[in-house]
Amino acid sequence: MLKRIDFYKALEILHNGGTIIHANSSGFLTEFIKKGNCIADVSNLNHTAGFSLLKPEDSYMTDVKKRIDFISIEYAYEGDEKTKIIDFKDEDLIKIKKEHGIDLPALIEKIVK
Repeated sequence: MLKRIDFYKALEILHNGGTIIHANSSGFLTEFIKKGNCIADVSNLNHTAGFSLLKPEDSYMTDVKKRIDFISIEYAYEGDEKTKIIDFKDEDLIKIKKEHGIDLPALIEKIVK
């Protein structure tokens, strides 16, 4: 999901190693990442440009990752034909992480990838 951001937030994201999407006055979209003291087009990292290409009046967006806030697990013991389902809501996931040090949403994201 894309989120609209201002010019200064875009510079901060680039400075911290993230990527931004830049729309110039003609509406052309380019995804940029910081490369050294320049910015580089993600689709062609060999093509670098100066930060002066980014203007405050242009539009900027960033990709916002959705966060898993609900997990449902279906399981069965060996030899059982009947399955059981456990639902974990956001507050359960936080409790599990605090008590056991297991970040289930992060684990699920790694498995799904």
